[in-house]
Amino acid sequence: MKSIHTMIAGIFFIFSIIISTMLIIVSYVGINDISNRDNDRIMELIIEEKKEDIESVMDDVSRSLDNTYYFAKKELDRDAAKVSDPSFREEYLERVKDMALVEASSAEAATAVYFRFSDDVKEEPLGFLYRKNPEGSFEKLTLTDISAYDKNDLNHVGWYYIPQRSKSPVWIGPYRNDNMGIEMISYITPVYEDGEFMGVVGMDMEVESFRDCAEKIRIYETGSAVLFDAEDNIVYARDASNGLDRDLFDNETLILLQAMKDSLQREKPVEYASSVKPMRLIATRLENGMTLCLTAPVDEINSLRTTVLGYAILFSVIVMLISLILVYNVVKVALKPLRELTEASEQVTKGNLDVKLEYLGDDEFGQLSGTFNNMTAMMRSYFYHFHSLAYTDELTGLNNKAAFTITKDVIESEIKMGRAAFSIVSVDINNMNGINEKVGRKRGDEVISRVVQSMRETFVGFPLYRIEGDRFCAIINDVDADILIENLMSSIEKRSNEDEKIFGTGYSVAAGEATYDRESDKSFGEVYERAEQVMQRNKKKMQA
Repeated sequence: MKSIHTMIAGIFFIFSIIISTMLIIVSYVGINDISNRDNDRIMELIIEEKKEDIESVMDDVSRSLDNTYYFAKKELDRDAAKVSDPSFREEYLERVKDMALVEASSAEAATAVYFRFSDDVKEEPLGFLYRKNPEGSFEKLTLTDISAYDKNDLNHVGWYYIPQRSKSPVWIGPYRNDNMGIEMISYITPVYEDGEFMGVVGMDMEVESFRDCAEKIRIYETGSAVLFDAEDNIVYARDASNGLDRDLFDNETLILLQAMKDSLQREKPVEYASSVKPMRLIATRLENGMTLCLTAPVDEINSLRTTVLGYAILFSVIVMLISLILVYNVVKVALKPLRELTEASEQVTKGNLDVKLEYLGDDEFGQLSGTFNNMTAMMRSYFYHFHSLAYTDELTGLNNKAAFTITKDVIESEIKMGRAAFSIVSVDINNMNGINEKVGRKRGDEVISRVVQSMRETFVGFPLYRIEGDRFCAIINDVDADILIENLMSSIEKRSNEDEKIFGTGYSVAAGEATYDRESDKSFGEVYERAEQVMQRNKKKMQA
């Protein structure tokens, strides 16, 4: 017959294996999910930061060029009729040149600045071209004779004909400017007067400055950046030749190119299989059409997760072994705490994660109880995290319909106890289907988000719910609901007017309010239905 020591030790050993396995499984599932989302978020934050760094270089140039353009346009508008007068053109160019050099000097990345009158204004080339020399000052160069080149010759005259055709500011490049003999990116604005093309004003940057920015980017231990131009040719990659043409891509680079396209399409990081090891990549478009990518080995990204899981397994094994030894040697004095531990463990297997062992004596079993409490706290934190995901609307961040049902049950209990005091405001976006059909579902989601923004600003401190699609609800108390509704309508009307240019359509909402009456209302549903009816009546009035 087995001794009680052996029986309890054997039972506890099996029980420890079960708990340890549960902890490992929960830890793996929870840590794996959290780690994946955190790693994606880290990559998203890093690429946004690096994108801003690179685009800040372009913003300096575009801002300086815009200032130059507005000055040139303003000076031209003063007396455009005199543009055929040689003396007027000379004076005009001198003023524009002075302004252009000041602005180009303020933009650190600008390597050249120029203004070129159209040949329709003057048969001979007329304008100016200045290029930054090694000392950092700008020196005058001979203006390019565009008549000597074909209109489709990007490397010589693309800077002139592309903005002329676009009739708006345009980024060009990267391309090799054969006039200067360097690779560059250009920002150029055409100058029109009463619909007539007068010329172009532009600034250039060397592509090398972008490569320098990309070279400095590091992610994790060995991750790096890759730059593609608008034609999907590599501008920079740490392990590839700069300026590699797409037709010359080897298989490795084709895989990288496909991963870049997948990331842009999904708008999140993607994994791809390189010839060396699995990699993870995230991509984003720059304002000039180029694409910035960050790529790093998957094992580096997941290194923290692997370490945490390893410690979790090791911790579980250690706890299991120590528990077995302690229980076998102190079973006579530990029967009561052991029963408590067994009961608490059963509660955990039933889903009760709030159970806590009270026995924390200064002995080995007290240590085991503390370890158990830590384990349930960890499991509880994972549970609460998943719980929040289940009751939050993904698009708006509001409480979802499941959360609304729980709130309803709580208020029903308060009604039965005679402690309820609340009002319900029902909100519905008018003609949401029409908005989706007109501007598309993606823009429609943006309209919903803008309406929710107004609701957050109006119903500060009160719970908000997205019941379904375009229907929302606020539960309030101790405040005049009519005033809040008026504020909401005013806020949405203002936003609608501001957003109409962006979304291509205005929007409005209908709202209704009902307050719980202790004498006549028997349930939460009656109050909610009354608020819905008021909202529907208001909706019909708005549509009449």
